[in-house]
Formats: sequence, C-alpha cells, structure tokens
Amino acid sequence: MNATLEEMAQALFKQWFVDDLSVDYEEKSLDQISDLYAFGGGRR
Repeated sequence: MNATLEEMAQALFKQWFVDDLSVDYEEKSLDQISDLYAFGGGRR
C-alpha cells in the first residue's frame, strides 16, 4: 500500500510541477529581487 501511495504522490508532483509549467515567469537575478524588496516594491 505504501508503494502505491508513493507512486501516486510522485505522479501528482510530476504533473503539477514538472509537466504543467504553463505560467510565464520573468527571470531575474538575486540582486534585482533583493533590491525590489529592500525598497518596498515587493510588499503590497
């Protein structure tokens, strides 16, 4: 039973986070992100 649950969890994870990446993200450097938060641009 544990093996079946593990297989199901792996399949869901793969579907949600690997196969279905339809969201477009803008790539930024860590410096750009830290500047955004340091100057209050990341808080809403």
